[in-house]
Amino acid sequence: MDPETKRNLQKARRLTTGALRIEVGWPAIGGLALRVALDRGYDVTARYGDVAVPDFFDVIDAAEWAVAGINPDDAVAWIEDADRHNAVYLELLVRLFARRLKYRRILSTQAFATSDQVGPRTLLEHGLLDPGALSSLVVWRKWMMDIDNRSGQETGYLYDAIVARALGGSAYGSTNSPIRRAPTRAGGRSPGQRQVDCIVDNPNGKPWAYEVKIRITDAASRQGRLNEELVFPRDCAYSDHIPRLMVFDPTPCDTLDQVIAAFEAEPDGEVFLGQEAYSHIGETAGPAQAEFLRRYVAEPLKQYEDTIPDFGAGRDLVDLRLVADADAITLALEGFQPYVIGRDVDPATVIEDAVESSEDG
Repeated sequence: MDPETKRNLQKARRLTTGALRIEVGWPAIGGLALRVALDRGYDVTARYGDVAVPDFFDVIDAAEWAVAGINPDDAVAWIEDADRHNAVYLELLVRLFARRLKYRRILSTQAFATSDQVGPRTLLEHGLLDPGALSSLVVWRKWMMDIDNRSGQETGYLYDAIVARALGGSAYGSTNSPIRRAPTRAGGRSPGQRQVDCIVDNPNGKPWAYEVKIRITDAASRQGRLNEELVFPRDCAYSDHIPRLMVFDPTPCDTLDQVIAAFEAEPDGEVFLGQEAYSHIGETAGPAQAEFLRRYVAEPLKQYEDTIPDFGAGRDLVDLRLVADADAITLALEGFQPYVIGRDVDPATVIEDAVESSEDG
């Protein structure tokens, strides 16, 4: 295994920021390397015999990837020798699996709210239903909200990492970023550096600096971040970088229009929305990373385009029943198999809030 590949995999397999620590073991990485080999059309049987390699999205336990008798170093070196771009493909697959493991841990450890946290909220609906019913409702509602917030946070980290690595660039935190904030007045000094999702070298000129978003909405909860997005293109120009915006969900809204206008106002500023964003990554990254994005991002998400409830299109929400036991939460969606989440309420691992420290990826 190439030393650089090993360093990148070491970083990808560990999520160490925040209360939950995830580490994907090397035996599992060996199995994931065989998954890459099958994806790329290599003859796994000729090299390793009749080994069982599961479909990626069927696995929720790292032990299922630990293929007996497979040396991880050998498996990684094999796919790397076949195509050096496979090393990044594997790294992205490891990152995706680690995030899925972490989210499973979030589901099993996210705490239910206490009376102190949600009790005052009952005043808004007091008298409209039985006190016992309202008490459970506000607790369930808070748990679902926290889970949704954590889901959005983890997905954001995952997209940033995938895009940065697939484009062949690097993400930077505010302490080591080459993007400096533009002075607030003419002739003034920069107030400091700022985080950037991805920077890619440009052989023909200034480097490209990417702002990556899954979606941009008009929600009030994100208005505090809007100014940061609006000044990002100017900060890039001040720092001799070309600003690029990538938004994977192109649903129109006023806030998105504002951000697009800010990027397009800068010289050479560019915007990639929806399918353009996926196409841009594929064209830039080459066939291996394009294959990863097709299999593990674009195709899975496409399955939900026509299934997400849309009352205008006649796609109604199915009935949902939530059941909490000491060792599991069951989400019973009418007409489908129940979704059972095993619970681990050890106080040492329970997450009390929906927000953790940001991650470097």
